[in-house]
Amino acid sequence: YQGWLNKRLPASRSIKLTQKRIFIIPNKIGLLYLVFIGLVFVTGVNYQNNLIFSLSVLLVSIFITAIVSTYQNLSGLVITAGHANSVFVGKSAELNLTIEHSSRKEKQGLWVGFDRKNSKAAWLTDGVGKVAVNYKPTERGYFIVPRITLFSRFPLGVLTCWTWLRLKFEGVAYPKPVYIPYQYIGQSEDGSEDADT
Repeated sequence: YQGWLNKRLPASRSIKLTQKRIFIIPNKIGLLYLVFIGLVFVTGVNYQNNLIFSLSVLLVSIFITAIVSTYQNLSGLVITAGHANSVFVGKSAELNLTIEHSSRKEKQGLWVGFDRKNSKAAWLTDGVGKVAVNYKPTERGYFIVPRITLFSRFPLGVLTCWTWLRLKFEGVAYPKPVYIPYQYIGQSEDGSEDADT
């Protein structure tokens, strides 16, 4: 699975979101919405009520429109890896991302982070937005940043549309400093050496 994802989403300094990179699926609210549509449809068929049947068709069309709108909210975004602070292993580094788009439609409800619980909102003004994500390197050397998730539930909240970003950041994790106890050796007034800890 990870190998397939790495081939499908190769690492890069800049990523443009297209059909190949965007995933979309109903969330819990969306699944409840689909169950509700099913119940309305069964009720309409059972009671031979055209009005209820028409309502179920309308709800399905709203759901299909939401799929297209949710996809379009991420489609066409260009995400670029910005400056990354060099830090010691175990310390938190800020990874700066720039998100931009050239379409006339506003992109809203964008969230960025390593997981969905600790994500930050990305606000785009005049087609450009900047967001910083915190990352703790666990090994020394050049940053090997895990996948960053960019997701949105806009406009209705019944679908989650997301992508994984494998960005190359130019940052270095220095080796963690090791505490070494030392002795200070000084000279006393009579010329002999004293050791103080």
